[in-house]
Amino acid sequence: MSRGIAWSALKVFCADYLRYSGAKGALSLVLLLLLGFTEGAALMLLLPALELAGLSGRDVPLPAAAGEVLAWLGRLGLPTTLPGVIIFYVILASLHALLTQYRSNLDSALGVGYVQHWRDRLYARMAAVSWQEFLLLRPAEITHVLTQEVQRLQGGARQLSQLVATAVITAVYTGGSFLLAPLVTGVALACGTAMILALSRYNRVSRATGHSLGLRGRAMFTLASEHLNGMKVAKSYGLEREHVRHFLQVSHEITAEQQRFARAQASAQAWFKIGAAVVLGGLLYLGSTRLALSGPVLVLMVYVFARVLPRVSTLQQGYQQILHALPAHEACQVLLQRLEAAGQALPSQEGEPMSIQAGVDLEEVSFRYQEDGPWVLERVSLRIPARQMTAIVGASGSGKSTLADAIMGLLTPASGRVLIDGVPLMQAETHRLRQAIGYVPQDTFLFHDTVRANLLWARPGAEEAALWEALETAAAADFVRALPEGLDTMLGERGVRVSGGERQRIALARALLRKPALLLLDEATSALDAQNEQRIQEAVERFHGALTVVVIAHRLSTVRQADQIIVLEGGRVVEQGTWGELAGKEQGMIRGLASLT
Repeated sequence: MSRGIAWSALKVFCADYLRYSGAKGALSLVLLLLLGFTEGAALMLLLPALELAGLSGRDVPLPAAAGEVLAWLGRLGLPTTLPGVIIFYVILASLHALLTQYRSNLDSALGVGYVQHWRDRLYARMAAVSWQEFLLLRPAEITHVLTQEVQRLQGGARQLSQLVATAVITAVYTGGSFLLAPLVTGVALACGTAMILALSRYNRVSRATGHSLGLRGRAMFTLASEHLNGMKVAKSYGLEREHVRHFLQVSHEITAEQQRFARAQASAQAWFKIGAAVVLGGLLYLGSTRLALSGPVLVLMVYVFARVLPRVSTLQQGYQQILHALPAHEACQVLLQRLEAAGQALPSQEGEPMSIQAGVDLEEVSFRYQEDGPWVLERVSLRIPARQMTAIVGASGSGKSTLADAIMGLLTPASGRVLIDGVPLMQAETHRLRQAIGYVPQDTFLFHDTVRANLLWARPGAEEAALWEALETAAAADFVRALPEGLDTMLGERGVRVSGGERQRIALARALLRKPALLLLDEATSALDAQNEQRIQEAVERFHGALTVVVIAHRLSTVRQADQIIVLEGGRVVEQGTWGELAGKEQGMIRGLASLT
């Protein structure tokens, strides 16, 4: 990774954090200056304190800067005695400690808030992504960025704040010590700079391990997600050990990268300390034997090294930490840009659900998921009359579910248009249409929550009587009453505590609770037995004439009572009519399917 790329990424990260921190960031900077002032003032008191304590010879004159400090204390009305100097030093140290505490709390809040800021941005953008683009995203990668990568930003923000603080304090110490001992300070600063340059190779390791951790973390999230979703298949094939092997391989690679980064930091710190010890020893020897420095100056030299060089070391370590976190910031930016490019405006919660008085029309609708991909729907024209039941049938891959998504406004046709009551469906109005739709997919999804909470997702604030009415209509009331806690029974992850048929009936009840203008059932009865399927069909029949129903099904028993049946093949409408009309057509698909039952 080139140094230019690292600096460019660092500038982007710093600019982003400064934009977020705003006034609080400015306050943190002011506190830094105050901390630098109090610590620098305390430093300036040390040499007069040493002199007043009698640690130098009588014939050694007091440095001019020390005399000015004593004169300044006198003008403040403080005694220029050792107790007076010590009292003022304690006051400065206490003020410094309180300011440090306040700034530490402020920076902690900024770091946590920065993570929340990014998580909110990413999640809001993800929610606004069009359904067509969302299908191309990998949920495990999004989850990884929203959890692991975003969390790493907190460490980067904290280190950036600490880096600035250390730089300010180091500058204060350097300036103050230059006034008291310019030669010693200059040597210390030069040595610290030389050691940082000598250890710069560890910076490249830090950035490389940060990038590698991001890639391997994404791989681990993907593996975990796929393995959890495919655990039943793995167990049925006896492949548990293979699952474990794949996961452990990636997990161990992550551990190795973390250890590599830790070793790089430890090595840099160790070599810095060795270099500092060599330089300090050499200067003490030269100062006492060749330069004939006084006792206070020698003590100050030790103090400067003890205070300045560790801070220079902290600068080195902090820079390594920031480089380690930069790939996480880049990953967040990449995901945000991708989501923004595929995004739409979040739907407004204002406006009444769309009514469907005449029906839904598709005119010459064509659609494909990728520009160079095959057409999934090709010049489809059809009419779904209001308050009637329309059945859509066809072989797997014929475009049935894609057609349903187009009806709901989830997919934007490449050509053609969708009309509601003769009015073209505009993107800004799709939310009103979806508010009027009750949708039950084949792959039923239930939240890890109670039956009640799952139902209320469709209609928050609905009364319990309305919940039971929807459950009765969906043939779900009896088994819900038999659950341990009725409506308040936890369903488990994806509704695992109830059977597949029971999940579909709860999902149907959730859709009916909305009092929709259009009920769309996408293979919603595929997991039900004949008795419960019949009960749901009877429930749907009760809405005949009052509700627009679209049924996607492969069971002919489900579509016999439809007012019209639309047959898809290869993304085209190949047959359309009532059951009697289509079943009587020679060479027709419906007649062929009927002959097999």
